[in-house]
Amino acid sequence: MPPATRSSPRFFRFLSPRGRDAAWWIMFGGSLAMPVMLGLLGSQLYLSRQDTLAHAAENAHNLALLLDHDLSRNLEAYRTSLDILVRGFGEPSVMALPEPVRRQVLFGPAIHPKHVNGALILDREGRVVLDSKQRLPPGTSFEDREYFQLQRTASDPDAHIIGRPFVSQRSGRPVISMSRRLEGPDGAFAGVAVMGIDIAYFEELLSGVRLGAHGMASIRRTDGTLVMRYPALADVVGRSMRGTPSDQRIGQSKEGSFRATSTLDGIERMYVYRQVAGSDFVVVVAPAIDDILRPWMQRALFAGGAMALFGLGTLALALMLSRELRARARAERELRELATTDALTGVLNRRALNQALNQAWPRVQRAGTDLSLLFVDIDYFKSYNDTFGHQAGDAVLSTVARVIRQSIHRPDDQVARYGGEEFLVLLPETSPEGALLIAESLRNAVRALDIAHSGSPHRQITVSVGVATHRSSTSQRFPDADALIQAADNALYHAKGAGRNTTRVYQSAR
Repeated sequence: MPPATRSSPRFFRFLSPRGRDAAWWIMFGGSLAMPVMLGLLGSQLYLSRQDTLAHAAENAHNLALLLDHDLSRNLEAYRTSLDILVRGFGEPSVMALPEPVRRQVLFGPAIHPKHVNGALILDREGRVVLDSKQRLPPGTSFEDREYFQLQRTASDPDAHIIGRPFVSQRSGRPVISMSRRLEGPDGAFAGVAVMGIDIAYFEELLSGVRLGAHGMASIRRTDGTLVMRYPALADVVGRSMRGTPSDQRIGQSKEGSFRATSTLDGIERMYVYRQVAGSDFVVVVAPAIDDILRPWMQRALFAGGAMALFGLGTLALALMLSRELRARARAERELRELATTDALTGVLNRRALNQALNQAWPRVQRAGTDLSLLFVDIDYFKSYNDTFGHQAGDAVLSTVARVIRQSIHRPDDQVARYGGEEFLVLLPETSPEGALLIAESLRNAVRALDIAHSGSPHRQITVSVGVATHRSSTSQRFPDADALIQAADNALYHAKGAGRNTTRVYQSAR
């Protein structure tokens, strides 16, 4: 087999799962399982989080819609009451009625709706003409009020103008005004009809909304003025929110949603807003992000903890199984080594050499390449044992075996103890010349050990080597592996006959 292809099977065995360590695969699978499971859990938790936020946005939208409907219904009732007041004030027959009856006709419908603070008729100079509560002295002027200024310059006599919150002069409570312009027969400005709506109405409306511990609901005007906030904060009624991040977002459309951090309390919320049709009011429902995600976070922590424990358990089991498999593989490897390795020298035993030789022989026959064999014998070893004892002899055997192993370098070259003080060296794809070089190298290496041996003529431990080569391309062929061993043994016999500490190459008979 050519040298270039010798390592290919090992490479492909490494790539093949069959050639890999099963323990490594189990550890790899166990290590991979945990991030995969955590990744799947993370994706599911992310989707669950998005669903939680979407569900919260839907609930907030529904609450804003309910507040919108309630506020629209009550504003329409206030407009109707104010229209009745204006029409009655313009009827001569009504104004001709006795004062108690006239008051009942004019102000009964106007002050009947819940949370109406009172109603006034002002002349063109802003002075009180009629007062539903009869608490103001006649002639009291409200010319400086916002609603009066707006109605005096209004072009639409039917416009119902809702003003910003202010403190009522009569009740001392915060109210908002709803006003309508009065005109004379010639269409000129004749005064203002106005009713006060108690801020308590808006507080009562928002207090019924449940948005969690840190949620917020509010009603504001399109100009950024805060009418009511629940839960209430000190001095927020009537405060301008113009220019804040939330006001900028709310001013972009009539309805929508966004996330922002409140400038009033620093809490991040999901804002859902909706402008009440036919008015300047905007209903805002804003649950806190922490409140929305708290149940999800609890579930996520539980699921994450359970998954982490499961993953760690899987990894621990994989580790235990991997260790067990490694221990078993180590034991099997040791058993194989015991079955194929000489216990004293650490090289292959005779049985393992026969297997290696029998496996190499067919390849040599098919490929037509050389196969060399070295037969190595320690000179005068029996005499060394008799002189220095078997323990010293065993040490020499181990040392010589180590030197022989160090003299070969290719993976397919094999060293085996053949018996007693004899060793065989299998050299695939090695010519006679190459085998002779290796034989001389290991012979000289043993001699260089300079181990004293008084029973040897050389006065030190030496070896004799016989070399035989099966050459498919020449006439020097052997019918089987045993014949090659016999040829190497014959060459060794000639080396011993030549005085030992020498090497001889087998020469076939001509």
